[in-house]
Amino acid sequence: MPDCSRFESEPRAIRDTFGYWNRLRGDRLMPAKAELDVVCKIPHCVASLFLVDVRPVPPKFVVRLAGSLVESRLGVTKGNSIEDLKAGRELSSILEQYERAFESRMPVMCEHSWTRSGDRPIRYRRLLLPLGADEVVTSFLACVSFFSWEDNFPKRRLI
Repeated sequence: MPDCSRFESEPRAIRDTFGYWNRLRGDRLMPAKAELDVVCKIPHCVASLFLVDVRPVPPKFVVRLAGSLVESRLGVTKGNSIEDLKAGRELSSILEQYERAFESRMPVMCEHSWTRSGDRPIRYRRLLLPLGADEVVTSFLACVSFFSWEDNFPKRRLI
């Protein structure tokens, strides 16, 4: 089970999204997607959230819904595969993180820095939270916290 205290120093959207997911999860490995009610329960996080469906064989990750910050800054839009993300050299690392979260059925935190074509560099921290039933991951609730390029990432151990 994830260490809840690990998230206390994270940006508010990540901290509150993890707390919400963890409360839904209870003593289970993960909550079901049908249990989510982010608009009512964590409305201040909605712009930073996206929901990714898992097509299991081979694992493929498809965006179901994306908040406005996620769409505008990362170019993640409904119906697109994570494989279609224009993340340059970071793409293979991003896909590995989704695969690790899918296989382990545990939250995965990561940090990335990359530049979309013709745009300013993007720096963010992302939390992937598995959703499913019967210990099978069917989707992810993901939360992104963006940093300005000038900011240093807060130094933390990632999970």
